Amino acid sequence: MLRKVRTLFFCVLFRMIGDAPVLYKCVIIVGYTLSSIGIMFVNKLILTANKFPSPVFLAAAQMFVTFAILFFLKLCGVTTIPRPSRSLISKIIPFSCIYAIDVTMGLAGTGAISLPLFSALRRISNFFILFGERYFFGKRHTCLTHVALCTMVAGAFIAVSGDINFDLIGYGFIFINNVSTAAKGLLTKSRLSKHNFSSTTLLFYNSIFMFPFMLMLTLMTGRVRNVIDYPLWSNVWFVAGFLFSCLAAVTLQFLTFECTRLTSALTTSVIGVMKNTVVSFGGMFVGGDYIFTIVNFCGVTISTIGAITYGISMYMSKLSTPTEITPEQKA
Repeated sequence: MLRKVRTLFFCVLFRMIGDAPVLYKCVIIVGYTLSSIGIMFVNKLILTANKFPSPVFLAAAQMFVTFAILFFLKLCGVTTIPRPSRSLISKIIPFSCIYAIDVTMGLAGTGAISLPLFSALRRISNFFILFGERYFFGKRHTCLTHVALCTMVAGAFIAVSGDINFDLIGYGFIFINNVSTAAKGLLTKSRLSKHNFSSTTLLFYNSIFMFPFMLMLTLMTGRVRNVIDYPLWSNVWFVAGFLFSCLAAVTLQFLTFECTRLTSALTTSVIGVMKNTVVSFGGMFVGGDYIFTIVNFCGVTISTIGAITYGISMYMSKLSTPTEITPEQKA
């Protein structure tokens, strides 16, 4: 029985990840999952447990490290990045604007509310992605998928109703984050596939356009002095965590782009939903801001069950759909 389940799992997985080299796609998916979980916990510790004063500055630091690493790799000849042109810039700037909003709102939401509730509310982004793929790409989804989405959303609202630390501003951050995440995923698929950008090209120019904006936003919020005077800069563990967050952000961005390019925005979202199962329950012990209530715990659990059902629905849908042949494969 166990062998049959294992065989079915890998058959479904390989069908889901398509026609690119299977090992490479598996590495991308596993790397995306692990880096995403790691950066969530580290960011929570930085922003909540250590009370770092500016999520925007953290985002700016992540963009700077991204640019520095890719520029170094370009100089070493490890990666090829095309020269800037009016056409390239005009296609990437809209993505960068959405990405800036997504990163800022994501970090602000992470710092504002507990990780279990954050994960539950973030699942609402799948609604926007589902309807976006239906409208822009003509993709249809099964009734089970819609039921799973409704379960996730219902669980999120139940969790909110049982949240003692009710934070309307934090919920607002997450709602904007959900919309921007859906737009980012759909736009990533469009930019990488339709315009044939590589993941490193999109990541490199995105960091160039985003860094000045994030730095300006840090100045406008008046948090520069708070960042400079932050007492934990002399703490080696905090600095190590801050550097890990910046390096993991580079890795996560690249793997997100690659996962979306090789599969779909919804597949990336499904993987995100599955790793958020770990974050939902592990986050109860990280950050120190989760207060247990029966209603809140039940809401988080219901949302997680919906997420697991959602992932299963996507796998089964992919298994039953014949693999499409792209123009590149025909050539």
